[in-house]
Amino acid sequence: MSEILVNKLTGTSTAGSILVTGEGNSTTTNLQQGLAKAWASSNQASLIDSLNVASTTDNQSADTTYTYTNAMANAGYAAGSGSIGPSSGTQAGITSYRTVAAGSIRVVTFDDTKDANGRFDTAYQAVTISGDLA
Repeated sequence: MSEILVNKLTGTSTAGSILVTGEGNSTTTNLQQGLAKAWASSNQASLIDSLNVASTTDNQSADTTYTYTNAMANAGYAAGSGSIGPSSGTQAGITSYRTVAAGSIRVVTFDDTKDANGRFDTAYQAVTISGDLA
């Protein structure tokens, strides 16, 4: 097995573009497009761990804003998230996006069995962002 040790990869025709050949050698994927640009795990009040997320804001019960260190190019990026219930290992709610902006995303967790608004704080919430950085 061979090993390549480098500190930086640069495309030959475009500095910020590296193509990777996929399985079966029939397709290519742009490396930069395939990487998560931000992710975070939190208990909604504070970050547990993150990449390109500067802070969280606990807006109200089950309503958290994640603010990026480096903004996205626009609000048209893809986001995925999930949560674990009020105590570890219990049922999670449905996580949706209230506001998506280039510099942040506001995430709300719902479960209509919890309160009149259907919101509840979770023990753990995670979000992953894919798209172009500004």
